[in-house]
Amino acid sequence: MPGCSKSKVTICIPTYEQPEKFQVLIDSILMQSYKNYEIVVSDDSRSQDIKKIVGAIQTECSLRYYKNKVPLGSPQNWNNAINYAKGDYIKLMHHDDSFAHAQALARFVEVLDHHPACSFVFSSSFHCDEAGRVYASHVPNQRQLTALSLNPESLFVGNTIGAPSAILFRRVHSMDFDKHMKWLVDIDFYIRMIKKYGTPIYTQSGLVKITVGTQQQITSQCHYNRELDLREHMLLFGKIAVNNNDMGVCKVKWLKLFERYWIRELADIMKTDFFDEKMMVYFSDLLRKNKYRFIYRWPFYLYHFLKRNRYERVNNHEQAQQL
Repeated sequence: MPGCSKSKVTICIPTYEQPEKFQVLIDSILMQSYKNYEIVVSDDSRSQDIKKIVGAIQTECSLRYYKNKVPLGSPQNWNNAINYAKGDYIKLMHHDDSFAHAQALARFVEVLDHHPACSFVFSSSFHCDEAGRVYASHVPNQRQLTALSLNPESLFVGNTIGAPSAILFRRVHSMDFDKHMKWLVDIDFYIRMIKKYGTPIYTQSGLVKITVGTQQQITSQCHYNRELDLREHMLLFGKIAVNNNDMGVCKVKWLKLFERYWIRELADIMKTDFFDEKMMVYFSDLLRKNKYRFIYRWPFYLYHFLKRNRYERVNNHEQAQQL
């Protein structure tokens, strides 16, 4: 049984309800060919469903369960699980994700073992719907990987690495996920890790399945949320902008955000949390150029306007049904 001596890997699972998804994850862990692991569960659930599943499998593996008296929320629950880890390597797994096959964990460990100077490894991943059906893959191309190796701030434009469940990192290099973030919390974590410890290793093998698009997910709750989207990009931008004179990579993302939320005036940006007056010249110049961009891209502005309204109607309807 794993855990007779110190486990090399700690699989950290922050949970919140959805016991059926948690069971799928546990089943995928128990089938792993690599057995030198422990499991840590940090549970935010109100019900006892997760605890019941844990009780049924504790004789099959090394597992520690922690019930949070007050729900910590995301990402504090992630940090809580990681803080209980004792293994040399940390494998964060969200409760609605799972390993793709029986050799997945072994492959993660093998890659990190073979690159002792690297702080973490990330893999390709499969995107699944709520029923567990694979409908897409996250596979970064060579251009994205090159950009990542040259400039980790390229993640500001797009998440080349993928979901947190797609990485394995060294506990000695562990750092907290920023509790002030939800939407960009993983990107912020990756940038800080890379800037401090260097470029990670990538394996093209699809090692995890990522559930995408369920209403319970933070991603679904944040999508097309103007206030949160702008706030977190401004917070992350402020971190990146420190001692960094080349902010060209960030301009691409800001122009997309201006397009998505129909932003054409400096006053709209100045209202955003974490806006700094030192950024005034940067955004003034960007918005001036964006006015000319609007002339030939107005169909895209209209598209995002209609799509944002649709998301708001769907979210409002689902929230009303839950009341």
